[in-house]
Amino acid sequence: MIGEKVGDWIIDLELGSDHRGRSFRAHAPDDATKLATIKILVGSPDLLELFRGRLNLLRKLSHPHLVAYLGGGIVHDQPYYVAEHVEGPDYQMLLRDGKKPGWPDVLSVALQAISALRHAHHRSVLHGDLKPANVLVSGTGTIKLAECGISRLFGAEVPPLGDNPLASAAFISPEQAAGKTPTKRSDFYSLGCLLYALLTGRAPFTAANPVELIHKHCFVMPERPTHFLPDLPEEFDMMVMKLLSKDPALRPGSGTMLLAEFERLWASLESRGKLKKRPSLPNDDAMPAQAEAARTPVKLPPMVLPVRPPRPLMSRPLVVVPLFLLVLSLLAGGFFLVRTDPDDLWLRAQPLMKSDDPADWEQAWVDYLEPLSRSHPDKYTEEIKAFRARSQPTAELRRAQASGRALKHGSEAERFYLEGMKRCEAGDFTGARRHWDRVVTAYTGVESEARWVELSRLAASKMPGQEGALHRPAARATLDTALANARTSRKNGKTAEADAVLDALENLYRDDPDGHEIREIIRKEREAK
Repeated sequence: MIGEKVGDWIIDLELGSDHRGRSFRAHAPDDATKLATIKILVGSPDLLELFRGRLNLLRKLSHPHLVAYLGGGIVHDQPYYVAEHVEGPDYQMLLRDGKKPGWPDVLSVALQAISALRHAHHRSVLHGDLKPANVLVSGTGTIKLAECGISRLFGAEVPPLGDNPLASAAFISPEQAAGKTPTKRSDFYSLGCLLYALLTGRAPFTAANPVELIHKHCFVMPERPTHFLPDLPEEFDMMVMKLLSKDPALRPGSGTMLLAEFERLWASLESRGKLKKRPSLPNDDAMPAQAEAARTPVKLPPMVLPVRPPRPLMSRPLVVVPLFLLVLSLLAGGFFLVRTDPDDLWLRAQPLMKSDDPADWEQAWVDYLEPLSRSHPDKYTEEIKAFRARSQPTAELRRAQASGRALKHGSEAERFYLEGMKRCEAGDFTGARRHWDRVVTAYTGVESEARWVELSRLAASKMPGQEGALHRPAARATLDTALANARTSRKNGKTAEADAVLDALENLYRDDPDGHEIREIIRKEREAK
């Protein structure tokens, strides 16, 4: 299509392609320096009518960190859109060339991307396809998100895996992978995948086939970014992992909330000298045209106002408003003093600290203990430290039971404790309990491992019970059938085949709650003539 005229543009260079279409650079017929990007989409005939209405909505997006849509139409019976052309690489190109950005740059990308997502979400547009190839780096060093809202045209399809580890499939949310309707929180999960890839140089998950990748998105947590980037601030690491929560309810509920969290993160790191001043972000309160109108003064004809009698003193705004503000400030000041009193904060945190729900522990920290530590660092220091040391591993256990995550370790007992975590994440609660029981037996009395012995004892006590194969009718029937097959093979002279079946059963049921009885049954089968 090089040289072909599409709408008001002439195509001069192919930029690339993906499963949704082909992208081209184009220029205006009367000005070769005026450039645009044209993407010709591939889809069913139903896409054409949907595309017309969708494009009208997308053209209303106007944000410095979003690639602007300029128009579109139909060419060769396929829809195309025209977008602002950004001279500069995308992050997929940079990562493939080994140009991984430093974590301060990634945090800057996060702020710009969240600001753009908030703008789109406020206008009922989900991005739907956040990935390194759709994050363009402009000549000024700022970023622009491309293809915002285009994926909606293609329904709830799961993108093909292909041979590109940074393709769309590596960045879809668990709910999209499960065929559910995406939400704003789905964009935030994809943002977490994007930040993970920029920090580590790799997608959170790789897989040999689409089924494996979908399983990982839905049930597996990746290695923490700090595993690959030890100097990454812990708060940034935690924010990325929060975005990667499998449960959408655990991710921030809006772009405004998420942006506030990242701005607080930047401010905290800036106050500790780890970052320079935060880059300014655009105000999303008004569209550019509205903002321009707001700057244009409106001239009104002169008016002759009637003469009114003087108003009573207490009905004059200049008197009432300052008095109201004074009363309000006194009330707020009293509330603030109560909220920042260390003893009051400590008392308010107590019910949450005594709860059995990790969400309450987190609320106790965020609402009371963290402000207490910040405003009165000399108060309740040891008690708060002990609470955090006690609550964090148990909360970690609860999260591992629900979704799983990979953890770092520093000692042998810790390593074995975390291996029990992995069994728990896989749903093998019996195996996890036995593993932790062994940690307790082996390392009790070793002073340096006392913490992990205690955590293993606690974790083992919280594991749900599990019936063995001999007590589950379906499992017992399957086991009996396999044993009968082994007997038949032995009777037919196929001794090696029979022994192979018995060996496999013995290994498969090694950690079953009824493993001892099953091994005894298998031993008798071996001795049977």
